[in-house]
Amino acid sequence: MTEQLRCTPSTDSDRRAVLRVRGEVDIATADQFREAALALVRQGNQAVFDVEGAMLLDASGLRVLGAVAREARRLGHPVPVLRGVRPLLAKSLKATGLLDSFIQEPAAPTARVRASGRGHRIAPRGVRATAPAA
Repeated sequence: MTEQLRCTPSTDSDRRAVLRVRGEVDIATADQFREAALALVRQGNQAVFDVEGAMLLDASGLRVLGAVAREARRLGHPVPVLRGVRPLLAKSLKATGLLDSFIQEPAAPTARVRASGRGHRIAPRGVRATAPAA
């Protein structure tokens, strides 16, 4: 069963258009991804695709990314960005020749603090952790 795909548009701190992709991009959801992705690219700013939460991006999803890169070039827009690319996706992008069609960024840092299970708080690098509640 396909996990529901969520494509959420937003803007990052650099005023770039961001599409946060969560769930699975496969043959059942590729049209939804294509519609959202191409709409983002056509806005004119540098498009950022946050794929950290994409659990699957199969050949259908890779075709959409290819269409996104071609559309950005055709319109003379900046090279799109892929944020939070997982190793398996990076391998697929390289194998298909799409890796050079995008700028890659690491996953966006989160300000959330995670509990370690030992009464300590672990925060992402650069974020100050708070003391556990008594």
